Amino acid sequence: KIVSEDGILEEDLPPIQRWLNRILALPIGMQNAIFEEFLGLVEARVSAAREAGSLDVGVETLRVEQAEIVEDIVLRTDERTGATSHLLQLALKTRARPISLERVLE
Repeated sequence: KIVSEDGILEEDLPPIQRWLNRILALPIGMQNAIFEEFLGLVEARVSAAREAGSLDVGVETLRVEQAEIVEDIVLRTDERTGATSHLLQLALKTRARPISLERVLE
């Protein structure tokens, strides 16, 4: 049960492991239908976030010709070890990669 009698989502939901175990008790066809629906919802939210420019893709590898540090700000220095955390502003130069007409038309 994930909603109250008023139709409001419960605050204290069961752990995800319990939910997954209960799904495993269902017939395979029903499991597939549940996960297809779930995947569709996730893909829709990811697409919407990407279009809105708010998708956090995490760590990325940037391929650049040249990188230059424009600004280096020390955010924090650990009192015990002296280790520092920095915020860097970078100027990046990338090479233009032409796209073939065939690829554009696809």
